[in-house]
Amino acid sequence: MKGTTERGRFWALVGLSLLASALVRLFYFWSVEGDPYLSSLPVDARAYHEKALRILSGRLIADQAFYQDPLYPYFLALLYAVVGPSAWAARAFQIFLGLVSTGLVVGLGMRLGGLRVAALSAVLYLATGIFYFYEGVLGKEPLGILLLLLALHALFRAAASSRPRDWMLAGAGMGLAALTRGNLLAMVPVFLLYILCQRANPLAQRFRASAGYLAGFALLLAPATLHNLIAEDDLVLLTFQAGPNLYYGNGPLAKGGFQAPERIRLVPQYEEWDFRQEALRRSGRDSLSASETDRFWQREALTVIAANPVRFFNLLATKSAMFVSNHELPDNFDFAFARQQVPLLPIFALSFGPLLALAAAGLLVIRDQPRHFWPALLFLLTYAGSVVLFHMASRYRVVAVPLLVVLAACFLQRAWAWGRSGEWRALLPGSALAVGVAIASYWPYAFLPREPSESFDQPFIVLGVAASRDGDEVRALQYFEQAAGISPENAVAHFNRGNSLLSMGEPTEARHAYAQAVSHDPYTVDAFRNLTLLELQEQRPEAAEQVIALGIARNPRQAILFDARGLVRLARDDPSSALKSFEQAIILDPHFAPAHYNRACAFAIQGDLKRARESLERAIALDPANRVRARNDPDLENLYRVK
Repeated sequence: MKGTTERGRFWALVGLSLLASALVRLFYFWSVEGDPYLSSLPVDARAYHEKALRILSGRLIADQAFYQDPLYPYFLALLYAVVGPSAWAARAFQIFLGLVSTGLVVGLGMRLGGLRVAALSAVLYLATGIFYFYEGVLGKEPLGILLLLLALHALFRAAASSRPRDWMLAGAGMGLAALTRGNLLAMVPVFLLYILCQRANPLAQRFRASAGYLAGFALLLAPATLHNLIAEDDLVLLTFQAGPNLYYGNGPLAKGGFQAPERIRLVPQYEEWDFRQEALRRSGRDSLSASETDRFWQREALTVIAANPVRFFNLLATKSAMFVSNHELPDNFDFAFARQQVPLLPIFALSFGPLLALAAAGLLVIRDQPRHFWPALLFLLTYAGSVVLFHMASRYRVVAVPLLVVLAACFLQRAWAWGRSGEWRALLPGSALAVGVAIASYWPYAFLPREPSESFDQPFIVLGVAASRDGDEVRALQYFEQAAGISPENAVAHFNRGNSLLSMGEPTEARHAYAQAVSHDPYTVDAFRNLTLLELQEQRPEAAEQVIALGIARNPRQAILFDARGLVRLARDDPSSALKSFEQAIILDPHFAPAHYNRACAFAIQGDLKRARESLERAIALDPANRVRARNDPDLENLYRVK
């Protein structure tokens, strides 16, 4: 009877938590709908959206092995197939994922500490604003949180039962979550070792359990590995970004967060390409597979580390401080900026620092439950280590926050019980640990901005790009100038200023803005290209030739620059030389549609209609928009038909 009553109370708690969660999330989504910042698609968000559209068009297999974690774009494509290609619908569905995660948090609290812990977990989860923030922008974090919660349920169940089939489910859960967060691959050796060290179980059972865990993990990774084999005929387990991430988290320019290495643009549509091309330039090779590119950058990173191990450990300490800091380090979106825009976020003010402090104390109080304590401790330490070894941004740690919520609830429930019974001394160890962790979390580290607004250059760039897409170049320019005012050396801000000024009919000012961009970052290839085209537009082909020559000298493996040089040569009535430039661009990037299109124009100008048509067909295959463009292009009027 007691068990039945307990189950009834639990399900009543789940229902009440889901109702409260739904009301808050719906109100939040309503309050941010149409917000120009949170509804925008910058950087990774746009990359996910565009990849989902490509998958939806039938391209289930990409041209190359996965560079980014693959599951979220396929998830978006499936959603788009049902409701249509709407980023608004995707964000709305992420709110639903957050609702489901609320129920999973309550269940995890019940598993680790009973009904009171479950209730406290629900309250803490509802009070933590960072979850609403990530659910309201397009990104993989809500899906990653939900999948990791499922994996943690399976993990704690397997640790309690020790049955091989439960460990297989735990491996499968962690493998599925790894498709959204590749650093979870680190959980494989850690929990294999944990299983094998369970001496209370027979050795044969431990081996079966470890084999089941490994098989479950491998089974869920297999589709990604198979995709990579088909796409590139290369054995890449999940993605090939471990080496690049290790390098820009520990390379010569690394400071702990996002600092782009030389010649690398940390934008999804360029990043993979730039790392490959820079590896080719440094190695002197003609080609590198995905796995070879990954290993190359691993070696480069290890070379830097070996040359200065003291610096490596200092960086590791900095990234560890970034991980525990209460400050939310921005990446694609800035939580501090959003808090100033959305009135609801400051209300749900529970943040990472207090949760980490209480969770540390929670670990201390459940140490008498080894089947809960060790999996929780090993998971958190391994996860944190797998982040700080590379580089840090707050969105990397958010998937681990639900477990912190439950552990914090464990401490609060036990502290309440001790207080009611007068066992004040029992509170001291956990409280002391919580205070120590809180001090570490709120310490005024050197990497923290003195004012949150010091990091708002990126949000203003995001707003400017959104305004520009809406055709409001005046407002876009204001945002870009605000970004440049905050960070005068931000090349991206100056580049976008140039674009807006050019659209507004201010070529002289645009030229100056592009020049500022390349002076602050000589590897801003898009600024070199646009400055070259501006010089052509102003009937200054000699100046255009000088600009593009400088751009290629600094960035010798960028297809976009060779394509621009070809346009300069066409403008100077030298189609033969232009063809060589377009062909060099195609050698560097066979999938670069503009080079194929411009080569078709050069062939048509020379009267070689057969090869012009072949090049145009390739350009249209890569970008169907070229079909319409070609029909109105005077350079292609010699073609008797356009396909």
